[in-house]
Amino acid sequence: VVAPLMERIGDLWNEGSLRVAHEHLASSAVRSFLAGMLSNNEPSRGAPRALICTPLHQAHEMGALIISVTAAFEGWDVTYLGPSLPAEEIAAAVLQKSPRAVVLSIGYPPDDPRLPEQLRKLNRHLEGAALLVGGNSAQAYGDVLEAVGAIYVNGISEFRERLRNL
Repeated sequence: VVAPLMERIGDLWNEGSLRVAHEHLASSAVRSFLAGMLSNNEPSRGAPRALICTPLHQAHEMGALIISVTAAFEGWDVTYLGPSLPAEEIAAAVLQKSPRAVVLSIGYPPDDPRLPEQLRKLNRHLEGAALLVGGNSAQAYGDVLEAVGAIYVNGISEFRERLRNL
């Protein structure tokens, strides 16, 4: 429900039917709702761990929040790190948490020339964790995702399946 709602709000904002204030209000309400769902989830002992965030200069976090809740509902112990994290900070969290998966949401922009180097830096510090990457702009970085061995995820259903396979 949340993903289609946010897409619709984005479409209405883009066509001018909603003002920026309306989009921000809706995003804030949905962000609070998702954060509440995530904080109320108690993973079982021994649940696989996932770190979820957006890489540096990727400020649109709604996709990362949605997949954080999805992963938690799939039984994963989720640490949501937030938006726009440098590779070094994600790598430090990998060392601290020892996740089975690092999940990145890449929503906007689709043409950041700095992102490929961030992905390469992160890849050097995954410590065996799988790197899953999805989002509206993820395909635009397909070459570097392939080069670093990332698993491209196309949508929530595929994300759930990938988690089950890990």
